[in-house]
Order: sequence, then structure tokens, then C-alpha cells
Amino acid sequence: MYVNAGAQNDPPKLQGLAHYVEHLLFLGSKAHPDPLAYRSYLNDHGGRSNAGTSKHKTVYFFSINAPYLSHVLDIFANRFVAPLFDPRFLSSEVHAVHNEYQMKIRNHGRRTYVLLREISDPAHPFYQFPTGSLETLRDRPKQEGIDVVAEVRKFFETYYTPDQMHLSVLGRESLDEQEKTVRRLFEKIPASRGRRRPRLFNKLINDVSFKAFPPAYLNRLVLYRPTIKAKLLTVLFPLELDLKDPLLVKATRYIKSFFLLHGRGTLLASLTRERLISSLAVGSNAFGTRLNAFTIQYRLTTKGLSRVDEIVARTFDFISKLRQHGIKRSHYEKLGQASFLQFRYIDGSQSAFKKIRRIGNLLGEVDPRYVLVAPGLFLKYDKQQIARVLDHMTISRSIIMVGLRKFKDSKTAIRPPFPPPPTTHPGASSISEFIKRRLSLDRRELYYSLYFSNLPLNSFNTEIKRQLEYLKSKDHRYTLEKRSPYQTTEIVYYTNCGTSKTRVSVAEDYKEFVEKALNRGRSVRWSRGQNSACVDEKRRKDKKDYSVVGLIRRRGLQVFVKKDRYPRVPKVFAVAELKTLAPSHSAGHHMLRNIYFTLLRIVLRNRLRDAKANGYFFKVVPRVSSFAIRVKGFNQHLPRLLRRISRTIHRFVVPQRVFNWLKRSFTRRLQSEVEKYPVFHALKTLKKLLNPTAYLNSEYLSALDQLTYSDLIRYQRQMHHVTRATMLLYGNLNKKHARSLSRTFLRPIRPRPHRRQVPKKPKLTFSEFDKHAVVFRSWNVNQKDLNHVTINYYMLDKGTRRGILDVLLLRLMQRTMRGKAFHYLRTKLQLGYVVKCFVIRIGGTLGLGIVVQGTKRLPHQVDRHIERFLQFYRKSLVSLSEERIASIRDAFVSVYKKPIKRFNQRATLYWRQVRSHGRFVRFRRLLARHAQNITKQTLLDFFDRLIGKESHKLSIQKYSCVSYSAGQLPSRTLDPSQTVSGKSSKLVTEFEKMQGLLLEA
Repeated sequence: MYVNAGAQNDPPKLQGLAHYVEHLLFLGSKAHPDPLAYRSYLNDHGGRSNAGTSKHKTVYFFSINAPYLSHVLDIFANRFVAPLFDPRFLSSEVHAVHNEYQMKIRNHGRRTYVLLREISDPAHPFYQFPTGSLETLRDRPKQEGIDVVAEVRKFFETYYTPDQMHLSVLGRESLDEQEKTVRRLFEKIPASRGRRRPRLFNKLINDVSFKAFPPAYLNRLVLYRPTIKAKLLTVLFPLELDLKDPLLVKATRYIKSFFLLHGRGTLLASLTRERLISSLAVGSNAFGTRLNAFTIQYRLTTKGLSRVDEIVARTFDFISKLRQHGIKRSHYEKLGQASFLQFRYIDGSQSAFKKIRRIGNLLGEVDPRYVLVAPGLFLKYDKQQIARVLDHMTISRSIIMVGLRKFKDSKTAIRPPFPPPPTTHPGASSISEFIKRRLSLDRRELYYSLYFSNLPLNSFNTEIKRQLEYLKSKDHRYTLEKRSPYQTTEIVYYTNCGTSKTRVSVAEDYKEFVEKALNRGRSVRWSRGQNSACVDEKRRKDKKDYSVVGLIRRRGLQVFVKKDRYPRVPKVFAVAELKTLAPSHSAGHHMLRNIYFTLLRIVLRNRLRDAKANGYFFKVVPRVSSFAIRVKGFNQHLPRLLRRISRTIHRFVVPQRVFNWLKRSFTRRLQSEVEKYPVFHALKTLKKLLNPTAYLNSEYLSALDQLTYSDLIRYQRQMHHVTRATMLLYGNLNKKHARSLSRTFLRPIRPRPHRRQVPKKPKLTFSEFDKHAVVFRSWNVNQKDLNHVTINYYMLDKGTRRGILDVLLLRLMQRTMRGKAFHYLRTKLQLGYVVKCFVIRIGGTLGLGIVVQGTKRLPHQVDRHIERFLQFYRKSLVSLSEERIASIRDAFVSVYKKPIKRFNQRATLYWRQVRSHGRFVRFRRLLARHAQNITKQTLLDFFDRLIGKESHKLSIQKYSCVSYSAGQLPSRTLDPSQTVSGKSSKLVTEFEKMQGLLLEA
């Protein structure tokens, strides 16, 4: 459900109200008053849900197993007909909104958006704080005598009306049945609720001149201090243009494609070759009604930081050359054909949940007739619209943003409301000269404590104009037209089960599609080219044919092939796993592996950009003592791609200067991980405690400091010594084609079998868990973060070999528990915004983990509430009827029984079968068979074994240095009577002592 109302519609005195209403709509309606009904039903029947509030829209979405759609759609519809807005939850849900705001205070992406908001016109709704907090939704309204409950109802009645709502439903029923169900459920929404919309809303919709960035707020230089360790230069163009069908024309994507061109003569290559930048990112984001921002972001090197004016000048020179080059229909159609191939021959990489979310985000922004094709396709060539966007990209309409960690936060910085931005600024004549000084940022944002300076760019235009004049006199020419060797011009089908070929022209197919899509005014359904004889042969066979044929089997080399029986996708999926002699039993080896594969990915990405732009996919996946290469693409150029990847892997050499650069880069990355959420560090601690071969950031940093270039050369030689190669080819191919592809890829590799000695890993001991629960307490790594974290991990008994039924019961319990945990711990008690329940498999252990991150309660208090929740959960299990258990069980089993239709999932399934020697498919069948025998008593017995008297509990508790200022960690633990197991707790605060408890001597 798309609602055309968001944060820009918040009343000025209740900022964050739209986000608050989004939260409250999950808490019951008059027809379904139980606030737990919606989430519980989804969790019990394989579903999930979420919602999102942006500046101009609010989107609600869910997915569920197909047979249960109608019931949950009834609950979903009644939320928009008559929500309860129960006063019991109104005050508590404010804390959820506040925790969500606090969780992202240090998030770099969120802070960049906040910075853009702060430099806009304060009279425009875009300037308002969108998330909401305790201050804006509770404290300030209370001081001013505002009735928040009445304002919530007023906002809902004003904007949640059918003329502002768009609905999308994806189901297996026929369209007539779906339409009948939707009309019956959603026609109850009143056409009008008797509220008039404010003038500001009508002004936003109708007044084109009402802009967030009027001329006085453009042509600015903004300096700020990012949370990540990087030197950032961003050239930003606010595009507040009234364009017709922008999602069909895709003017910004057309312009973006020129910036991302690589190779000799391109902007990216020239800046990278001179080592001014390390990377370039270009994108366009929608921030509100008629408000888009086109951004060009450079990651600068130290050399580039001293030549900022030159980089800015080159950017505008490139845009002027692009303007002179003109808008070319041939380039537009080239982009259109590449996007068309991805649309028509979709390999099913998106789940139903992602599809419905993608459609929902577009419902109110594009003609409903094109909602399925608009996201990816170039459908409407409009030369004037592209030229208009390009003409808008000038210095006078731009904002230059420079982010450096060296900028200081000023103690005398002013807070909102800010005075109008200055029009002149005395000082340096160039940006580079100005930022060399250790500047103090003179403005501070109110909610995120973001320091920045907002300066006029015209004070520094002298140097930029001088650089532009120099570039014009030099008449530097950029490469703007480039033929790609991987452009797919025809599609090759192997029909009649691989005995013959069929070729289809992509240009003709694309032209026909565009004509039909625009002339008919609706989405076009295409046949995928499947061959009837092949389908008939498939139907005669078992529906679940998972057999994989061995093509080549010899010492050190195995090649398997599997034909796609439904050749709807004319692609081939090739995956190869190469076992090597490279060691992996120390932190230094782990860092060598990360450096080696990071560079390999960079080299492959730079050499194969054209392949990726034309729909070919490749990925390198490092493992403990091996690495896998996954390649997917059309038949036409796949041999060339495989040959290029294979040669690159075995010929590229790491220069010493690149090794030193990567070493510094990894050091910065590991140090910047301090800024991540506390739950990330808590999970890393849990992994280190239970898996002796895992390492903490401190261990990686010390190992990285000792690495030398000769260590990497030695490691690279060991990586090139392949002892065993296993390859699978799956898709639209025959045996002859598969043999040719395997030889193309494996010819340079030549596996040489060698027995590899691996040191023994230290084993875990569970003797301490037999006596009592173990609690490990420590401080947050990030000393500025306000959040506490609690992870309670309940392990299956003593790490012994677990049966299929144990794994099945654990997954089923996690599915039924997560909705109740969310309601009890977050909605009811408001312990934190992050409340999750999931299955954890670490270091040979398997169990259930409950994670809570928040600021309201200390970790030892949260631990007590988790134990109370588990007692509540057991009572809820006892109260369930056998019919409800059977319904939950059938929904769970249907996941393992339903046929796998998507190309990507089938390929992954066959690869897992190859790696497990056929055990994986048998495991799925056994899971489905054993699940039929699950009863309520089986679940209760398993719960008592996992969390009862025989439980093995490990609790990781991390305290915030800011929220808990006692100076030392608390020594109090839970009383045995407060736990489900009745065991006492053993407290440990030293990491080495904790490891000594868990590892065998």
C-alpha cells in the first residue's frame, strides 16, 4: 500500500508524525484488535512485513505463503479502514521511533541526507526533521499543550483516503478473483473522512515555483566531518524540475552512463590514472515531490585533496563536452537493449517480497499501466527532456560538498535557526588552499550533532574558472562513444533439449517490445521461447529431477553439467571451486587472503566493466582453504568472459605500492568499524568465543602491521597451486557446449594434487554450561554510542551430533517465536528498536539467539526480561490448539515441498548438491518427511531441552559508556528463580578468562 503522505506533511510542531503513524498502524484495528495478530499470523505462515516513511510517501508491504493470502489481506485492509490507535501503546511506541532515530545517529548515509536537509530553505517542508524523537513527539508537545492522540487521528483522517492511496497485490489466484477480494476488503475505506488538507500540501503538489533549493541556496560550498575515514568530494545538482514521465525517459540514467564509462580517454580513467581519486559513484535520488538530486561523489587520494579545484573544473568541463556531443538516440537504444535483456530474461533473483516492495515504491509516481516495466526499462526517448536536465547542471545551480575527518567541531558553533547563508566569504581564492587549514566548522545540526560550514562558492570561482579556461585551451577530448565487446546482439537458444540452435535478434525484439508497451498502454506478456518437446519430456519425468551429470572425472578435476529443462532463460551459470595450498590458520593468513582477493576483485571489476553493464555476472567468493568463482551470462560472449577471468586470476601480479595502499586501506577500515552498531561487535564477540579460529579487529590490526610484501608474494604462489578443481555448468546448453566452456576456463589452471596438512583446531568444552549459565560483560567498542546490547544464546546440548528433527524443531521454534518476541520485548516493554530472534550456527554449536539493542534498560535488566518472555512463550505454546500447530507445520513444510522455479535458486541447489555429494537434496526431503510428525508435545519437549533445566546458555552483555556512567561493570546476575532453567549465573568480564572456560586445555 502506497500512501501519498510522508514527512513533508508533518505539522511543524510535531515533526516525525508521519513516521509515528506508520508505527501505530501495526497495532491493531477495530475488526482485529489484537496487536499481535498481524505479525503472528505472518510469522506462523512463512511471511514477513515492513514499512517505510520517506519525505513524500509511506509504503506498507508484506509477503506470505500463497494459500494464506486472503486472511492476512483482511487484517492488512482493516488497518486502513479503522485503526485502533490504542492509548496503551501510543506512549510506548514513541520509544520505538526514538530508538530508531538513535540507532542511525552515526550512520554515514543518514548524516549525508541530514546535511542536505540542513542547507535547504527552512520555509520548505524538506527542511523538517523526518524521523521523530522523544523531544518532538512527547516532550515538546506536552510543554505546548498539544494533544498528540488527537493529532495522530487528524493526520490519519486527512491523508489516508483512497485518492491518496495506491494498492498492489501479487498472488496465484486469477486477476478476477484478486480484484473481487480487493474490492470486498478495501472498498470499506471511507472516500473522505471530513478533513481538509492544509494549504502547504496543495502548494507542494501544484506550485512548481515552491522549491527546497531556490537560487539563494545554490552555488554553495559545504564543509563537513564524515563518520567514515575517507576524503569525499561531492558535486550535487538539486533537480526541481516538472518533468513528464521521468521514470520512462530516465534522463539521469542516460547522463550517468557517460560518467561511468571506463578505458582510455574517459573522465574516470584520466582521474584514476593521475591518482587523484580512488573511486567514483554517480546516482540520482528522489527526496520529495519534484525534488531529485543528481550526485557525483569522488573518493579523493591525498594528491587529489590538493587539487580539488581541478577535479571540480574537470567535472564541469566533462558536462559541457557532453552537452556539445548532443543527445544520441543510438546510445539511448544501446542502454535500452541492455536493460531490456535483464527485464525479459529475468532469472528470478528477486523474491516476491522484493518485487512487491519495488512495485509499491513506484505506485504513486508512475502511470499504473507502466508500473511493472518502469523500474528498469528505457521506454520513451525524449531528447528535449534529457537536454533540459543536462542544461540544469551548471556551476551556478550546484552544491560542492567536501567531507574530511580533519575538520574540527567548533565549541562556539551556532544552532538552528541559522541566519541566511552568507553571500561572500573573505579568505583563500581556491578550495584546496582553503581546506588546507585545520578549519573549525561553525554550524551544528540539532538532532544528529552534525557540524558543518555553509559558504558561498562564488568566492572560490576564480580558481575553478581559471582551470576551466586552461582545459578549454587544451581542448581535451573525452571518449563518449565506445563499442563494448560484451554487447549482446543476439540470443542463442539450445532447443529440442540441446540438439539444435535458435537465434533471436535483440534489437528487433527490443523495438517490438517498446512499440507494444507504449501503444497498448499496458504491460506485455512474453513467451520465453521454451521448446514444447523438451517440456513434454520433462513432464514425463519426476517433477523433482535433481540429478547432475558428471562430464569430466579425473584426479584433481571434476566437471558436472545440468541442462535447464525449461529453457526460458538463455543463460549459463558456471561455478568453479578451486582448492589451493594457501594456509588459513592465523590472523595474518586471513588478512593476506583479504588483501589478495580485494585486489583480485578490483582488477576483475576494472577489466570487465563492459561485461557487467551488459548483463553478465561474476563473483569471487573466498573460503577457508579454497575460493569459488561464479559466472552467469548469455551464451554469445560467455566463452570470452570465462577465458578473461581465468587468465586474470593466474597472471595478475600485486605491485608493492598497491600492497602498501591496501594495507593502509584495511587498517582504516578496521579502525572505522568502531562506528558500527553495538550489535555488530556483540555478535563478533560471540563468534570469537565459540569459534577459536575467528579473530577480533585488534588481532587483525596487529597481524596486519607485521605483514610484508614478501609474505603476499609467497601467499600468491600458494594460491596459484591448485590441488583440486570442481566445476558445475547449468543452464541452456548441451554437452558439447559445456565441454568447450569447461576447457576454456580450466585450461590455464592445471590442477596438481597435493596432500595438505591442516593444524588441529582447539575444541570447545561445555563443562561450565552443565553447572550454570555463563554471562560475559564488557563495554561498547564505540564509546560514543548510547545503545546497550544483550545477546542470549541457548545451545543444543554439549555440541553433540544433532539429528534432522533437532534442526527442524529449532527452525520452527524460531519462526513462531520471532513475532511474539518483537511484540513482547519491543512493542510492549520498549526495550529497544532492534529485537531479533534467529538460529545461530557458530564453531560447531547450534542454537537459538535472542538479540536486543536499545537505550531504555541495562543489559542485565534486559536479560531478566528475556527470561520472562521465554516463560510467556512456553505458556503460549501450551495454549495453542493442535489445529493451529498443524497449520503452522504445514506452512513450514511447504517451503521444502514447493518446486524451485527461479533460475538462480535452481543453480544454487545443484551446486550445493555437487559440494555435498548429493546429501543436500536428501536432507531437504528428510526435513519435509520428519516435519509431518511434529506435534505440540514434540515442541514443548524440545523447548524444555533447549531452554529448560538442561539448557546451555551464554549471555553477551555490552554496556554503553555514555548511558551507563557508573565507571565499572555491574556484578549482579540473575537469581536462579528468575530463569527458566533454574541455574545460577557465572559472571566473567575478562576476555582471556572467558576463552579459558570454553576451550579444552
